[in-house]
Amino acid sequence: MVEHGGDIYSHPGVLDFSANLNPLGMPKAVREAAAQAAAGAEAYPDPSCRELAGCLSKALSVPEEWILFGNGAEELISAMGRVLSGGTCSGSILSGGPLCAREVLLPVPAFGEYEESFRRQQCRVRHFYLKKEEGYRVPEKILEEITPRTGVLVLCSPNNPTGICVPRSLLWKILGRCEETGTFFLLDESFLPFVKGAESLKSELPHSPHLVMIGSFTKIFSMAGLRLGFCLSSDHGFLHALREQVPYWNVSTVAQAAGCAALQEKEYLAETIPYVEKERELLKKGLEEKSMRVENSQANYLFFHGPEDLGRRLLEQGILVRDCRNYPGLYAGDFRIAVRTDEENRKFLHALEAVWQNRL
Repeated sequence: MVEHGGDIYSHPGVLDFSANLNPLGMPKAVREAAAQAAAGAEAYPDPSCRELAGCLSKALSVPEEWILFGNGAEELISAMGRVLSGGTCSGSILSGGPLCAREVLLPVPAFGEYEESFRRQQCRVRHFYLKKEEGYRVPEKILEEITPRTGVLVLCSPNNPTGICVPRSLLWKILGRCEETGTFFLLDESFLPFVKGAESLKSELPHSPHLVMIGSFTKIFSMAGLRLGFCLSSDHGFLHALREQVPYWNVSTVAQAAGCAALQEKEYLAETIPYVEKERELLKKGLEEKSMRVENSQANYLFFHGPEDLGRRLLEQGILVRDCRNYPGLYAGDFRIAVRTDEENRKFLHALEAVWQNRL
């Protein structure tokens, strides 16, 4: 099992900086919609998520039939591992046979479930190491790594755990290269709504069956406990195969209602980016004042390099951070922290100061 952030159950009472959620919290209307739906939860949920699909279709300007929802994005990522390592699918990118019969190319560090979902199916995963001295940015050199031997490329923008975005111009080149080599391009944009001026690659979906995209309600609407993610693809054969790999009633009535309500929260989304930018800078400055290297995250979290025992010492102060040593390409002393509320961020900095004083 891959270790993740957000394990407050093993550390009750801590202030959790290990899970990257919207610091504004779950919107009131979303909470109310979830509560109202729970009151009628004796009925089975809609297995096709029709109302939610209509809401998301309108919000993203994509056809409803290109959308598939999951019990969190992780369920869909896991299902993709099974689909891409399975048999053929007529009229689809999968018509030539299992793409994982070639190899999965994974720039690292990256969210652990990508690799896990393919390794469970005995797929060969090849790491492309992002370099610290280059700020963990995806370089153009990756185009040379995508060859006819590459069945699947998995990329996250902004990256988890570094928060670094891949420029849209490079994403476009990567997509073009994937089309040349017959490579399935899985692009996770779960944290993109936190990025100022960000442009999604979804406009390429109509003429790019090789492109499949992942999105999430969990992070941007701070609803991790409700589990709601989605994928987008114009490849109907692939989506049908993917639907066969998830449970029939995989998204609860409560999650569907919360998702519909969340998509109406325009003011909430408009407030999120400037708030995250301001608080991220506060945390970054505090870390840099302790001579720690902090990467230039564009998301709602920061990735930094500190003393190896910093996570343990902060936990003693009641602060839980994400120790990133279990990510491929990272080491002891690599950490990620979420951007939380101003009050909570100042508590973190106060705890950091206490740790620093005790180290002297």
